[in-house]
Amino acid sequence: MNPKNSDEFMSHAERLAVVETNMLNITSALSDIKQEMRDMRQDMKHMFEHLDKKIDRLDSRMWAQFFWLMGMSIGLTGLVAHAHYWI
Repeated sequence: MNPKNSDEFMSHAERLAVVETNMLNITSALSDIKQEMRDMRQDMKHMFEHLDKKIDRLDSRMWAQFFWLMGMSIGLTGLVAHAHYWI
């Protein structure tokens, strides 16, 4: 629609009605976007909480593995030292 040509055929009331309709459509779209953003924020919060729990479990498991490894290393070193009559 060419703005120059539409000025001749539309009255001020019709133009105002078109602007109000556009404003209502934009307001509706913005409220939908806001709601979707809230939902997405809640989903991301839930995902990050779940990820934090998994990382905490992995962290505790890694420490357990590290202590087992250190114990085995010290035990093996003691066995080798005893076999070579160092201790």
